[in-house]
Amino acid sequence: MRPATGRNRVLDRETLTSFTLGLALVGTALLTLDLVLHRRGAAHRLRRTRDAGLAVVGLLCAARWWAPLWLPSPEPAHALQGLNLSDAFHYYMGPKYFEELGYTKLYVCSAAAEVERGGGAAVAKRVYRDLETNRPVPGQRVLAEARSCRERFRPDTWQVFVHDVHWFRQRLPWETTLQDWGYNATPVWNTAGALLAGSGPVTERQLVWLARLDTALLLACAALIAWAFGWRTLCVVSIFWGTNPANVHGWTGGSILRQEWLLASVAGVCLLRKQLPLAAGAAITYAATLTIFPGFLAVGIGLQAIAGWIEARRISFSPTQRRLLLGAALTLAVVLPAALPSGGTPAAWASFVANSRIDSAPSPNNMGLPALLAYDRAQRLRIFELGDAPSASEVWREARERTLAWRRPLQVVLVAGFLALAFGAARRQPEWVAALLGLGFVVLAFELSCYYYAFLLLFGLLWPRQRSLGIALCGIAATSLWLAERWPDPEDLFAWLSLLAVVYVAAVAAVLRFARSEGGAAASRGGP
Repeated sequence: MRPATGRNRVLDRETLTSFTLGLALVGTALLTLDLVLHRRGAAHRLRRTRDAGLAVVGLLCAARWWAPLWLPSPEPAHALQGLNLSDAFHYYMGPKYFEELGYTKLYVCSAAAEVERGGGAAVAKRVYRDLETNRPVPGQRVLAEARSCRERFRPDTWQVFVHDVHWFRQRLPWETTLQDWGYNATPVWNTAGALLAGSGPVTERQLVWLARLDTALLLACAALIAWAFGWRTLCVVSIFWGTNPANVHGWTGGSILRQEWLLASVAGVCLLRKQLPLAAGAAITYAATLTIFPGFLAVGIGLQAIAGWIEARRISFSPTQRRLLLGAALTLAVVLPAALPSGGTPAAWASFVANSRIDSAPSPNNMGLPALLAYDRAQRLRIFELGDAPSASEVWREARERTLAWRRPLQVVLVAGFLALAFGAARRQPEWVAALLGLGFVVLAFELSCYYYAFLLLFGLLWPRQRSLGIALCGIAATSLWLAERWPDPEDLFAWLSLLAVVYVAAVAAVLRFARSEGGAAASRGGP
């Protein structure tokens, strides 16, 4: 065991949680002070001191996202420390062997590879997740299905696959990994994923370098925000990013290209702000081909276009809208054919759609209005498990689906209300703001895994235009941290966080619909 250093004795999880909450509160306080002074016409007062404080808090919050790397570990230091090997297993093996495995055979064929190494008895004793139904199945059933796996591979590819499975098996909590939700990236994501994974056996060095790519992507996000919106807005975004418990490093940090969609989404909004619609259309479309929901940025722009058509009483596209559409078309013309060699065929897209429907089943760490409406404190998964209910997870899912079906009319009313607000707001906003309004529909209409709620940081870009919305976003992070300490059950916690997200996006639409811009001339012009 590694001896405890002075840093390790001080920096435990409780201290880190308190430190993170402190950062969120200080950041919120600094932004609130800025708003108060701005409204009183005293924005120059203590400007350098306030700027220095905001910069320090922003840097600390950005660094805080990587905090798990700072925490003490009972294991000896090694090159893979800080990597999320469970997530990396899916996003390395998935694209590398997509032609053989598709979306549903990763766990079954991993069992076959384990049998090849003499592990049949261990396979038979486990519980696996059946990726065709997302239901738990006994290892004996997996063994029977695994017999046909070798036929899916060329002989040389099979030997590499067996090696790779054994490599990960030695380094992972294996049974837990095989009860996850499988590989679910789009066929377009496969293009880069397969290229990076290569065809040779996995190595420690390769995984370390692949995991570093996301750091570069996040730094690129920061550079784009600073370029398009200024360093103060970057600090607002950093405060939320580094302190929001829904998207902590432990979910997807240390994995492979898990932040590519975020970079493309940020790039789309930043390029719109800089009045580069052709590139913005390309970036937003690319983000939507990586994971579908960033495409709702285009929904906000579409609402704005429809509002203009109604007002003008004719359908016509502005030069900006035409360039956005051209950028989208060019991107699709490039990325869809480019994805074909790595499995991006029409059949693969159909499989992706089918797999996404299965993945949309309830999960304790889902967020969004549907997850909130399906929540019933008396029917939590933990209660079913403690009550020794047979197939507790299945009973729980059925209960969630019934509850949501009963409350679905309320969801329809809330989505309609948001649509009315967003429609009215989009008419009077620039394109980049209208795009952000479209993301509100993601919160209200869909359930997403909690870590995808990193997309809320895009609302921090509104700070130059509506300072109150930037303050509220940082306040959400602070409130979420407080809730995380008081509601340790993830199902309870993510219901609360879903409520915060729903209230926030509704407030964004209302403020943008009715309030006057707080950003002054710079915000009106669209400059930083």
